[in-house]
Amino acid sequence: MNVSKARDFFSDYFEGKLEAGLRQSFEQALKSNPQIQAEYEEFAMMMNTLAELPNEEIEIPIYLSDRIATRLEAAQEKRTASVPAWLGWFRNLALAGVAGAVLFGAAAGVLSKGGSVATGDLFNFGAKPVKPKNELTFAYTNDKVVVTYNTSDNRALMVDKRRITPENGSVISPLSNSNAFAAEFVIQVEGSEVPERVYIPGSTTREASEGTGNLADFAKALADHYRVPVRVTAPSVELPINWNLSETDAYQCATAALKSQPVSVDQRDGNFICITGR
Repeated sequence: MNVSKARDFFSDYFEGKLEAGLRQSFEQALKSNPQIQAEYEEFAMMMNTLAELPNEEIEIPIYLSDRIATRLEAAQEKRTASVPAWLGWFRNLALAGVAGAVLFGAAAGVLSKGGSVATGDLFNFGAKPVKPKNELTFAYTNDKVVVTYNTSDNRALMVDKRRITPENGSVISPLSNSNAFAAEFVIQVEGSEVPERVYIPGSTTREASEGTGNLADFAKALADHYRVPVRVTAPSVELPINWNLSETDAYQCATAALKSQPVSVDQRDGNFICITGR
């Protein structure tokens, strides 16, 4: 499967809708082609980010209301019968994408309380704010999970409530489990709402094929039975699950157990089983 063809399956694979034959072919391409791996990881990261957008609060600068008030009278005096030129510009800005839509929403929230204004100087058009970039990647080698964290705003990384301050904008933290059964590690960028939970198999293979519990219990059972790491990205792991570990591989088992739950399942580089809340 070439890169162009693989891109057609990104969405269905991420949502767990790809039928078995295509999924197997796609996963083989994902494992063997570094470009497909990289592009799919970017796609999955984008989808997870978009899923969180409705929960983000727009913080309106405290000076904005005062600026509107001081310019309102002058703007009204200059108003003419013709349509202000800045409206056409502002329409194009709104069509520019998500960033433009968020900016427009922030302005509308203020204007609904303070009347109308006919000046583009309200917004600092010359500024080019850069959104902080905080990226987490996971790799599984030699029974260890290595967490790599890169940050542009130097936020700390929390690993099981242990605060790690980045050096030169990055943190590399290896995680290992010396226990008999799977262990849970909670990783979270300081200030973020949704943690990453990683379950690393223990030294003992779990033989029981059926079970019931919450999402964390299922992730541990999956890790120990199939000897693979499991990554859960969700605000809570209290979702009740009934499972049967009779499938031939971890991905098929997780897909079957979680098909009616509000989560997506995929398998990523290093045999990671990734469970993501919708």
